Amino acid sequence: GKSAVGGISMGGQAAMHLAATHDLYDAVMSMSGYYSTMDQLGYQTIRLSVETRGGDVEKMWGPHRTERWQENDTISHPEKLDGKAVYFSSGSGVPGADAALPFYQADPTQIPVGIVLERGVLEGTKAFEKKLDAEGIEHRVDYLDTGMHNWHTFLRTFDDGWDYIKTSLGA
Repeated sequence: GKSAVGGISMGGQAAMHLAATHDLYDAVMSMSGYYSTMDQLGYQTIRLSVETRGGDVEKMWGPHRTERWQENDTISHPEKLDGKAVYFSSGSGVPGADAALPFYQADPTQIPVGIVLERGVLEGTKAFEKKLDAEGIEHRVDYLDTGMHNWHTFLRTFDDGWDYIKTSLGA
């Protein structure tokens, strides 16, 4: 009878948005998501994510700043997260002396993209944390000292996120 939703990157934004707009979920976890679609950094982060992979950002919700973009701006309406187990995390955008760089061996030109995306995510995560604090919504957020926008960074906080939300699911 309990449910959770989670995701990484744009899937993390989507998971947080689903939990913030639907009563279905008791918990949510997001790694390296961005929770504002309306601010310029959020828009550029989303645009960079979509367009560097061959997509057209306007095919998602139409032109920026329209009603559809506002509807998907989780930071503007986090009220339904209250009472749920909310976990999110971010890397720093700083390449570390860990196993992250091998993720880019196939295409090293993506290293700058991974750095820029995660730095944008870091700023968005800080803004989301500030909003949840202001609203009195309980949550846990973890910040990594290093980590570019890649699976290595996403998975570094997965276990901590799961440990945080699983009790709300009866696990």
